[in-house]
Amino acid sequence: MTTHKISKMLVMVAALVLFSLNAWASAIFVDEITHTVLGNPGEPNLTPWLNTAIDNYVGPPSLPGGPVYESSRTNYENEDLGTIHIDYTGYVVLHWGGTGGGIYQAYYVNGSADFDQPSGYGALSFVAEYKQVPIPGAGLLLGSGIVGLVGVRRKMKK
Repeated sequence: MTTHKISKMLVMVAALVLFSLNAWASAIFVDEITHTVLGNPGEPNLTPWLNTAIDNYVGPPSLPGGPVYESSRTNYENEDLGTIHIDYTGYVVLHWGGTGGGIYQAYYVNGSADFDQPSGYGALSFVAEYKQVPIPGAGLLLGSGIVGLVGVRRKMKK
């Protein structure tokens, strides 16, 4: 196989992956839970719930797997926004107030999305953004693939 063919094949695979990632909707609902079930929305409760929700999610579409960690949280002081616009790629948890402490909703956002206040619940309390935990094995796999391609190219030059 020539270097040109290998390069062409790599470009096609990369394009296929990139286009498939952007093909689905801007926000995918993952799960929701009430405050009475979850309890305090601190890190000991919210992140494990989200990781379990990600593991139990049944598509389509398929979503990036966990584990995730909370990277930032924006508090809204129970503001009655009606609709909130979020620009982010990754998992988000929205907390809407209400009877019994309200509800937590988890979504995967692909770029940006608008979220409406759910019927029967109060104002927005906070939005927590989550990132995937870096996995060292992924870097090792990518690196070994690149080394393999370089080796194939050198062998073809001989």
